[in-house]
Amino acid sequence: MDLVVYFGKVNLYWVLFYILYCLMLRNHTFFRWNRAYLTGTLVLAFLLPFITFPQQVPIVQQLRRKYPFCRLTTLLPKSSKVWINGCSSYLQSR
Repeated sequence: MDLVVYFGKVNLYWVLFYILYCLMLRNHTFFRWNRAYLTGTLVLAFLLPFITFPQQVPIVQQLRRKYPFCRLTTLLPKSSKVWINGCSSYLQSR
């Protein structure tokens, strides 16, 4: 990883963690917890840029490749069903 990109990511994590600190912990008198949070996020900000997440093709793109003639309208993650306008009878017959 390029060193400039790495330090840029570290700085972005620091800013994010500091904003969270200002919003949630700054006015509290739990000084040990505040110090632990600040120290922990300092270390975490150096480690997070090394974590890479695999890129997966979202379900919408997979369905568009499989059924290019259909128009996707709503994604329902709870039931894991995708409702497609104009294609419901085609999908139910399969």
